[in-house]
Amino acid sequence: MVYQAAIFDMDGLLLDTERLYIELGTQLGKDMGYSLPLSPFLESIGRDSRDAARIFLSYMGEDFPIDALRSQMRSRMSEAIRERGAPRKPYATEILTRLHEAGMPIAIATSTGRDEARFRIESAGWTGLFETFAFGDEVSHGKPEPDIFLLAASRLGAEPEHCVVLEDSPYGLRAARRAGMTSIWVPDLLTPESFPEDRANADFIVGSLREACDIIMHS
Repeated sequence: MVYQAAIFDMDGLLLDTERLYIELGTQLGKDMGYSLPLSPFLESIGRDSRDAARIFLSYMGEDFPIDALRSQMRSRMSEAIRERGAPRKPYATEILTRLHEAGMPIAIATSTGRDEARFRIESAGWTGLFETFAFGDEVSHGKPEPDIFLLAASRLGAEPEHCVVLEDSPYGLRAARRAGMTSIWVPDLLTPESFPEDRANADFIVGSLREACDIIMHS
């Protein structure tokens, strides 16, 4: 198939921010007097802020100060990126540059909200490589619903069946499948071994963004 456009997830795919989120969130929890288990962090990968809040409350109880945690986490994430630089994944800049130079329209469709996402994209130096963006706070239903991918495709002027989605999360793969798009799974913290039922939602499973780029360029 010749693709009209490529749609990228951001956190965990292009940026190694999931590990940073777990690191900073665990420490913040301790600072607030809580011992946060790993499970809600992992279950929140690929989900928007509303779903992530519900996941954390299901583990920590309805009295857990989730709004305070989220507010401080935004500040700590931004501070860490300013101090350390944007944690780019291997070959992230290269795949974006190759597709951009080849004339393929590309977009980001991320569960992260507009302001946070734009800051991370700008910090990575990628703003000029994308035709458009779709953010988690722009849709009523986050992944695994297809809304955000359909929004990105609409903004690109591309038919969903001619779009390829690159994802690291099973929830993103489910969203891509429901949107009727081809999907490439580039696993990060959530793997096919842990989510065997989602193998069928991925048209391709690859070990790196370089492999994903080769699939797209040679389609």
